[in-house]
Amino acid sequence: PSFAARRGVMAVRDAAVAARPPDGGSATVGGTFPDDPPRPTPLMVPETAPEWSPAELERYLHVVAMERHTAHAIRRHDLLDRLHQHCDGVGNPNPLLLLGPPGSGKSTALAMLMSEIEGGPAARRRRDSSSLAGAADGAGADTSGTSSAAAASNSAVSVAGAEPFVLAHTFGLLGHSDDLRRALLRMCAELKSRFNIYVDLPSRLEDVGTAFPRFLAHAALFGKIVVVLDGLDKAECHDVTPEDWLPAALPLAARVVVASAGCRAVNALKEKSGLLLDVLPIAPLDRSERARVVDAALEGVGGGRVPASATLGDLLNAEDAGSPLFLALAVEEIKCRARAADGDTYAAVEEANGFPGTTVDLLASVFDRLERRFGTTLVAEATTLVACSRSGLTDSETFALLRGAPTLANLPVSEWEALQAELEPHCWPVERLPTASNLMGFFHHTFTTAVFRRFADAAAERRLQHLRVAAFFADPTEPAQTHRGVNEVVWGCRLGHDWHALRALLTDPHVHAHLWNQDTQVDLATHWDALLKGEQKVANARNAKLVPGPNGALVPPKPRPPRRRADVVAEFVRVADVAPVSSDGILTPDVTKELMADFLAWSGHPGEAAAVLRALAAEKGDEADVAAVSVNYKLGRALGRQGVHLECEETLRRALAAEQMLVGAETPMVAEIVTELCKVKMETGEAEQAGQLAAHAVSVWEAAEAAGYEEADVSTLVEALTRLAEVCEVLDRTVAAEAAYERALERLEYMLGPDHPEVAEHLGKMGGAYAAHGEWEKAEFCYCRALAFAHRFSGPSSLHISHFYNVLAELHRARGDASQAHALYQRALQVIEAVLGTNHPETATYLNNLGETLRARGRFEDAEPMYVRALAIDESTQGVSHPIVAIRLNNLAELFRDMGRLEDAEPMYQRALAIDMAALGPNHPNVATYLNNLAGLYKAREMWDKAAEHYTRAIAIDERALGPDHPDVAIYLNNLAGLYKAQGKLREAEPLYLRALRINEESLGGDHADMAIYFNNVALLYKAQGKLGEARSYYQRAIDIGEKTLGAEHAQVATRLSNLGALLVDMEDFPGAEAAFARALAIRKDALGEHHEDTQNAAEWIQHIAERRAGAADSLPHRKVALDVPAVDDRVAGEAANAAPLSPPAGFEPRPPTPPPEPEPQLEDTLASPPPPPSQIHSGTPAVSPAASLAPPPAAPPRIK
Repeated sequence: PSFAARRGVMAVRDAAVAARPPDGGSATVGGTFPDDPPRPTPLMVPETAPEWSPAELERYLHVVAMERHTAHAIRRHDLLDRLHQHCDGVGNPNPLLLLGPPGSGKSTALAMLMSEIEGGPAARRRRDSSSLAGAADGAGADTSGTSSAAAASNSAVSVAGAEPFVLAHTFGLLGHSDDLRRALLRMCAELKSRFNIYVDLPSRLEDVGTAFPRFLAHAALFGKIVVVLDGLDKAECHDVTPEDWLPAALPLAARVVVASAGCRAVNALKEKSGLLLDVLPIAPLDRSERARVVDAALEGVGGGRVPASATLGDLLNAEDAGSPLFLALAVEEIKCRARAADGDTYAAVEEANGFPGTTVDLLASVFDRLERRFGTTLVAEATTLVACSRSGLTDSETFALLRGAPTLANLPVSEWEALQAELEPHCWPVERLPTASNLMGFFHHTFTTAVFRRFADAAAERRLQHLRVAAFFADPTEPAQTHRGVNEVVWGCRLGHDWHALRALLTDPHVHAHLWNQDTQVDLATHWDALLKGEQKVANARNAKLVPGPNGALVPPKPRPPRRRADVVAEFVRVADVAPVSSDGILTPDVTKELMADFLAWSGHPGEAAAVLRALAAEKGDEADVAAVSVNYKLGRALGRQGVHLECEETLRRALAAEQMLVGAETPMVAEIVTELCKVKMETGEAEQAGQLAAHAVSVWEAAEAAGYEEADVSTLVEALTRLAEVCEVLDRTVAAEAAYERALERLEYMLGPDHPEVAEHLGKMGGAYAAHGEWEKAEFCYCRALAFAHRFSGPSSLHISHFYNVLAELHRARGDASQAHALYQRALQVIEAVLGTNHPETATYLNNLGETLRARGRFEDAEPMYVRALAIDESTQGVSHPIVAIRLNNLAELFRDMGRLEDAEPMYQRALAIDMAALGPNHPNVATYLNNLAGLYKAREMWDKAAEHYTRAIAIDERALGPDHPDVAIYLNNLAGLYKAQGKLREAEPLYLRALRINEESLGGDHADMAIYFNNVALLYKAQGKLGEARSYYQRAIDIGEKTLGAEHAQVATRLSNLGALLVDMEDFPGAEAAFARALAIRKDALGEHHEDTQNAAEWIQHIAERRAGAADSLPHRKVALDVPAVDDRVAGEAANAAPLSPPAGFEPRPPTPPPEPEPQLEDTLASPPPPPSQIHSGTPAVSPAASLAPPPAAPPRIK
């Protein structure tokens, strides 16, 4: 039972935190509510800088924690050797997860590891040769610091030497946040400072989680980095996943060690990492290690040595005796009992054999002993107050708080000092903490948990103790407030759920300015989120409470909304308008409001930020000063993030005019404003103006760089050039885009050198752009350079490598080089299986890609096991009803259709359709995709009515969901037209073909790669109708587009040349026909070889034309022969078959490929047949086969399926 239950009634708490009236009423102008209680007295905030910054204090506490862990702990050689083996290693597996329950010795092992790394090889040799001594004091506490003293004090180890730089963070340090985002931001800042990394820290809270990989990649270029995270199970993740902060492909020079008990974050880490993760469970102490721990800890106690193995057999055989924390607690209890028995250690040791066998029960016996001596009230009050403080309490603070309780008003100082001496072994070492007075805070998280479990088991009891601590530090009678006191007040109000007091603190301009800094900005955002959730709970409780109605009956109250963020911000503005200016004159009302706007924009709330900035801008009116420029620029950015484009543009142009008038036209601020205007124009679809603005931004940055502005460095210019290239891509100005990319690459290499993660990332972007332009050689060059760097940087078995093999495979596949694409897909599959294992979802993706290329080459028997394996993996890992399973089923059905196994394909299509209808609804565009594919099957089986019905349903769904002029609608119109054409309904087919052609011309442009297929299909229709002149012009358009988008030597260009040649034979234009087939023959010889069937058929066409021209074969018929091309009919592939040639994101960490949200459609592209061999020519004219078809190039870079 809890302390409150045992004593029957709660003690009356400090009057300063008595129950407040509940919030109520509806929000009004200014953020006030009608029945708000009065605001409390403003908190006094120190105006001088703290003696220790939070970051410095945190590093120092790492040192203190390491000393506490290693002072008396035994060294477990096997465990330390295993940790050193990982840190000394290269490549996978990496990271290492040190897994064990609380108190198992994880933190002690990491502290010793850090100490030995800092000491170099000599420290390890000393460890190996020295005797094992010391007790387990702290050996099992996995909640405190693990970095070495050198790492904490200097933040570095010399990378010029052989030893690595250690970057450590521990969750659960005294007085510091356990927010994972804050830990990542601190580590980024430390790497930036240590290695002079040019990259800025994240400018938005939402980017903090993904920034660490980029900083780690930069730092790894300078030498070996060992990252140690201790106590991940105590981290507050706030939706930041291991996939965000832990690179999928770590640099070879980076080694990561994570220590944790089991938790959700650990489970996510295991699921994500596959074979990359090395899990090291920490084993319990064996019998000899237990004896050594206790012997070493009791050496010298009571004037003599007590042989543990001889006298403590029962204790060493206890249930939890394998836990270092259990033994540490037992040793301290023996020492306490020995002191109570006037130094009779032997009697205490004999008594220890009767100690409880578990850590929980042993802690309960410790509290029992303390309560017998000091009374329940004193022990409960003292321990819960210390546990509820954030940074610990000094002895005088704790004594004052204890005397504030009515039942302890006459507490003697000696009684408190005696209890304090009993608690000190379980606290941080007071002599090592940076405070003028002894600061008491519990060292073991397990001890703090036991205190709450015993004395404040109810949440209400803990909240009241938090409020007591907050009220003590908020006492207005204190002459001066400390930085620690401000943090204690905010922390106590938040944990005590005093939302009125917390709101008063967060809307105090001076408190906000105190917390709005790099060290505490994440905590500030967390306080705001907690406040708004608390206000929501208060409103819910208020609206659920029945109130007396008009007739006296209890009725629900009139619903009143909770405070929103905008209400709290309005209250801040109202308070800021009347708040006094700081003594140094810096914090004026306008400055504090601008600081609040900066915080709101940083924390991801541009709407509220814009409201504050809009009011500031209105106050300034038409003033043209630097402050007005800053306000208008920030307001424009906030409005842009909201999507308020018109007001955004007006505001930015006002800021631009003022900046040009005040400072000049070639300043960094001008470049920043122009860049924001460019973003606005892109979002509103005004790409032409966006291109002009992007080019102007580049020129301004260049001029500012030449003028020597510090803000105008190579990185800003590279960013501007890249944006210019992206805009040029949208405008289809490929030459300008490539020139901008190449200039950016030149600048990057000048600043960073040719071998750098940022350079490799940019090469990936360039490769994607070149591939989209059909410049295959340039694209391959970029990808191969990035691949070569990835080999050196992250090793031959990493996700980087599989990514680049995959995009190279796609590149060769797009070029028509199926054999090379197949080899590269195989290599990518081998790497991904080595990295993630054979049953990982990403392995299924790569298997699917390999199956696609095998299918395209006509190797159906080899492709089938790939598809089947991919389907089995996804069914086992994602579930049989997951949409990705529908994609796998669709692709397997496509294969069966190619193999002629139409009856096997139909149930696959049907099951895929059923899965997506259940998961996404009957009117989702994905459902239209599967209806289209099923219609293609029915068409192949000549089930004309069913095929027409499914095509029509697909068109109707996409017209409703996407609009009547969407490119996907054009695909289904094209396929329905193909169905009518196959039935001989040429009149019905023509308007559908032409509508599809018009839609794509308007949406994609007349020179888009897909347009070649639509022109080809219309040409085939006109040829069938006998409109040979029109057919010829459409064929020529298809060829011209193919040459421009795919290259003049692409296999599809050869196919369309053959189609044109066959038409020209029908038109008896033999010279033109011969020239077309001659070009097709040359292309196929280079691409396929002389002995390929398509190459031979092109040669036979040329021979046939020669015979026709000579009059030798005027009446000889020839049969239809279909080309063997990598074609699908009118099917829509379940998804794109290959990886997009995308560049890796920041930090050179390419995201693992993921299924696209919508399958990529494919079109019908019918081919003309070449003539049969001369011996099989019959009378008649050359004919075409309307059955064969080609898959179009994708409208956008395809993604891995």
